[in-house]
Amino acid sequence: MDIEIASRLGDMLPGTLGRVVGYEQAYRGYIGRLTSLSLVPGAEFMTIWSDSDTGLVEIFVQGAGVRLRKQEANALIVEEVDNNLN
Repeated sequence: MDIEIASRLGDMLPGTLGRVVGYEQAYRGYIGRLTSLSLVPGAEFMTIWSDSDTGLVEIFVQGAGVRLRKQEANALIVEEVDNNLN
């Protein structure tokens, strides 16, 4: 399995599989909200869409769609997970 670090959740294309690695120091105030949405280190998700104009990002995590504001999305350190079995 190949892993690539992504700079921001909003940079991931729709359909990308990813995993939460941790939280950015500059946005630590959002940790409570993110953990309440099951976005804890190790949590896997799939991106659904993002809007570069507004910064909104929607992901699918633990069976539910979750919409994040730009600041919340930027608070996450994520990695892309390549599940290609070739």
